[in-house]
Amino acid sequence: MVRLFDSVYDVVGEAGKIRNRPYGMIDVVGERFVAIQLRPWPKLVSGIETKWADGWGKKRNRKNQSQVYYSQPIAHRNYLTLSYAVTTLQTSWTTLSLSLALLDYVAYLKGSDAILTEVSNSRISDRLMRRLGYEPHLLESKKRHWIKRFYGEYTDNRLLKHKLGISFRSPEAVAVKSA
Repeated sequence: MVRLFDSVYDVVGEAGKIRNRPYGMIDVVGERFVAIQLRPWPKLVSGIETKWADGWGKKRNRKNQSQVYYSQPIAHRNYLTLSYAVTTLQTSWTTLSLSLALLDYVAYLKGSDAILTEVSNSRISDRLMRRLGYEPHLLESKKRHWIKRFYGEYTDNRLLKHKLGISFRSPEAVAVKSA
């Protein structure tokens, strides 16, 4: 029986759960992977929530934490969306990078062709998005759409290898992906 809400603490050992569930939240605290919280529906964001998270909520939370919400749209199963990211004033570059590297790993497990996102925070620069491997998408739109393309070519991430021992090219990773 599939539980509506579930957690994955071992991304390699529980890869099947990640592969089969379309919605989740990657939680990294203090430069360490905590869990992927699997959800029964996508993260829906409201204007009030973003204002709260950007102001009062961010000031109160003193953790070095990053939470990245992703979705696998029903109509486009070969893509992932980075729906929402929550950080605090104390979030380090390593913590954020690890959560985004884990999103790449989720894309790898699902065989996703790309990760798409819309950047609405003006403090997130185009330079940063390019540094993270994203390129502009839907240029005719007034909104800032970005895409990170894979199409079967997943690049190893040194942070994933160092922190969690994960390599996209290792025989274990190939076996986990195909299981």
